[in-house]
Amino acid sequence: FGDRTKSVPTAGTASYNGEVYGMTIANGEKYVRGLTGSVNLNASFGGTPAIGGKMTNLRLHEANNSQVPLAQDIVMEPVGLNGSGYAGGKMHLIEAGSVNTRVGTMIVSDYQGALYGAGGPETAGTFQFLVRTDDGAGGTVDRTAIGGVAASQ
Repeated sequence: FGDRTKSVPTAGTASYNGEVYGMTIANGEKYVRGLTGSVNLNASFGGTPAIGGKMTNLRLHEANNSQVPLAQDIVMEPVGLNGSGYAGGKMHLIEAGSVNTRVGTMIVSDYQGALYGAGGPETAGTFQFLVRTDDGAGGTVDRTAIGGVAASQ
Protein backbone atom coordinates (compact mmCIF):
# COMPACT_ATOMS: atom_id res chain seq x y z
CA PHE A 1 0.00 0.00 0.00
CA GLY A 2 1.09 3.54 -0.70
CA ASP A 3 1.15 6.53 1.61
CA ARG A 4 -2.11 7.96 2.89
CA THR A 5 -3.95 9.72 0.07
CA LYS A 6 -3.39 13.49 0.06
CA SER A 7 -5.65 14.36 -2.88
CA VAL A 8 -9.00 12.56 -2.75
CA PRO A 9 -11.15 12.51 -5.90
CA THR A 10 -13.93 15.13 -5.87
CA ALA A 11 -16.37 13.20 -8.09
CA GLY A 12 -17.16 9.66 -9.15
CA THR A 13 -17.12 6.31 -7.40
CA ALA A 14 -14.63 3.56 -6.61
CA SER A 15 -14.99 -0.14 -5.73
CA TYR A 16 -12.38 -1.84 -3.56
CA ASN A 17 -11.98 -5.62 -3.21
CA GLY A 18 -9.74 -7.33 -0.69
CA GLU A 19 -9.32 -9.44 2.41
CA VAL A 20 -10.52 -9.57 6.02
CA TYR A 21 -8.19 -10.76 8.79
CA GLY A 22 -9.09 -10.84 12.45
CA MET A 23 -9.47 -12.70 15.71
CA THR A 24 -12.62 -13.65 17.58
CA ILE A 25 -13.75 -15.34 20.77
CA ALA A 26 -17.23 -16.28 21.99
CA ASN A 27 -18.43 -16.40 25.58
CA GLY A 28 -17.50 -19.77 27.06
CA GLU A 29 -14.67 -20.46 24.60
CA LYS A 30 -11.18 -21.01 25.97
CA TYR A 31 -9.17 -19.88 22.95
CA VAL A 32 -9.18 -17.24 20.26
CA ARG A 33 -10.02 -18.23 16.67
CA GLY A 34 -8.76 -16.64 13.49
CA LEU A 35 -11.30 -14.90 11.25
CA THR A 36 -10.80 -14.45 7.49
CA GLY A 37 -12.93 -13.53 4.52
CA SER A 38 -13.44 -11.13 1.64
CA VAL A 39 -14.37 -7.46 1.72
CA ASN A 40 -15.95 -5.21 -0.90
CA LEU A 41 -16.12 -1.48 -0.19
CA ASN A 42 -17.74 1.16 -2.38
CA ALA A 43 -16.89 4.84 -2.13
CA SER A 44 -18.68 7.85 -3.61
CA PHE A 45 -16.74 11.10 -3.87
CA GLY A 46 -19.27 13.68 -5.11
CA GLY A 47 -21.69 15.60 -2.87
CA THR A 48 -21.29 13.98 0.54
CA PRO A 49 -18.33 11.57 0.20
CA ALA A 50 -18.93 8.18 1.88
CA ILE A 51 -17.71 4.60 1.97
CA GLY A 52 -19.41 1.33 2.98
CA GLY A 53 -19.60 -2.29 1.96
CA LYS A 54 -19.74 -5.89 3.05
CA MET A 55 -17.56 -8.64 4.51
CA THR A 56 -18.40 -12.03 2.94
CA ASN A 57 -17.11 -15.62 2.78
CA LEU A 58 -16.26 -15.36 6.47
CA ARG A 59 -14.52 -18.35 8.05
CA LEU A 60 -13.39 -19.21 11.58
CA HIS A 61 -10.01 -20.93 11.83
CA GLU A 62 -9.77 -23.66 14.44
CA ALA A 63 -6.65 -24.65 16.40
CA ASN A 64 -6.38 -27.83 14.27
CA ASN A 65 -6.17 -25.67 11.08
CA SER A 66 -9.71 -26.55 9.97
CA GLN A 67 -11.99 -23.76 8.74
CA VAL A 68 -15.65 -23.29 9.66
CA PRO A 69 -17.73 -21.15 7.25
CA LEU A 70 -20.00 -18.64 8.98
CA ALA A 71 -23.67 -18.36 8.05
CA GLN A 72 -23.53 -14.56 8.21
CA ASP A 73 -22.09 -11.66 6.23
CA ILE A 74 -21.26 -8.32 7.86
CA VAL A 75 -22.63 -5.13 6.32
CA MET A 76 -20.42 -2.10 6.84
CA GLU A 77 -22.96 0.72 6.82
CA PRO A 78 -21.95 3.85 4.84
CA VAL A 79 -19.86 6.36 6.78
CA GLY A 80 -18.64 9.78 5.68
CA LEU A 81 -15.19 10.36 4.28
CA ASN A 82 -13.30 13.13 6.06
CA GLY A 83 -10.45 13.92 3.68
CA SER A 84 -8.95 10.50 3.00
CA GLY A 85 -10.10 9.00 6.32
CA TYR A 86 -13.27 7.49 7.67
CA ALA A 87 -14.29 6.63 11.25
CA GLY A 88 -17.32 5.72 13.32
CA GLY A 89 -18.77 3.23 10.82
CA LYS A 90 -21.43 0.88 12.18
CA MET A 91 -22.04 -2.72 11.11
CA HIS A 92 -24.85 -5.28 11.17
CA LEU A 93 -25.18 -9.00 10.40
CA ILE A 94 -27.18 -10.48 7.54
CA GLU A 95 -27.70 -14.05 6.36
CA ALA A 96 -24.78 -15.05 4.16
CA GLY A 97 -25.59 -14.33 0.52
CA SER A 98 -28.74 -12.33 1.27
CA VAL A 99 -29.33 -8.72 0.29
CA ASN A 100 -30.41 -7.52 3.73
CA THR A 101 -31.96 -10.31 5.83
CA ARG A 102 -30.76 -9.23 9.27
CA VAL A 103 -29.80 -11.82 11.86
CA GLY A 104 -28.40 -11.49 15.35
CA THR A 105 -27.92 -8.28 17.27
CA MET A 106 -24.82 -6.15 16.83
CA ILE A 107 -24.44 -4.87 20.39
CA VAL A 108 -21.39 -2.71 19.67
CA SER A 109 -19.64 -2.14 16.35
CA ASP A 110 -17.18 0.24 14.80
CA TYR A 111 -14.93 0.45 11.75
CA GLN A 112 -12.46 3.06 10.58
CA GLY A 113 -9.79 3.43 7.93
CA ALA A 114 -8.27 5.54 5.18
CA LEU A 115 -7.54 5.69 1.48
CA TYR A 116 -3.97 5.12 0.35
CA GLY A 117 -1.90 5.84 -2.75
CA ALA A 118 -2.10 8.69 -5.27
CA GLY A 119 -5.79 9.33 -5.94
CA GLY A 120 -6.95 6.70 -3.40
CA PRO A 121 -6.67 3.34 -5.23
CA GLU A 122 -6.34 1.42 -1.94
CA THR A 123 -8.07 1.36 1.41
CA ALA A 124 -7.26 -0.28 4.72
CA GLY A 125 -8.76 -0.10 8.17
CA THR A 126 -9.72 -1.82 11.38
CA PHE A 127 -12.97 -3.07 12.89
CA GLN A 128 -14.30 -4.33 16.20
CA PHE A 129 -17.65 -5.68 17.28
CA LEU A 130 -19.66 -7.56 19.88
CA VAL A 131 -22.54 -9.53 18.39
CA ARG A 132 -25.25 -11.78 19.87
CA THR A 133 -26.50 -14.64 17.67
CA ASP A 134 -28.61 -17.78 17.97
CA ASP A 135 -26.52 -20.73 19.15
CA GLY A 136 -28.68 -23.29 17.30
CA ALA A 137 -29.82 -24.89 20.57
CA GLY A 138 -32.43 -22.37 21.68
CA GLY A 139 -29.97 -19.99 23.35
CA THR A 140 -27.65 -17.22 22.31
CA VAL A 141 -23.92 -16.73 22.04
CA ASP A 142 -21.99 -13.46 22.30
CA ARG A 143 -18.93 -13.12 20.04
CA THR A 144 -16.28 -10.39 20.17
CA ALA A 145 -14.02 -9.72 17.19
CA ILE A 146 -11.24 -7.35 16.17
CA GLY A 147 -9.48 -7.20 12.86
CA GLY A 148 -8.54 -5.35 9.75
CA VAL A 149 -9.38 -5.06 6.06
CA ALA A 150 -7.12 -4.28 3.12
CA ALA A 151 -8.52 -3.73 -0.39
CA SER A 152 -7.64 -2.16 -3.72
CA GLN A 153 -9.45 -1.11 -6.89
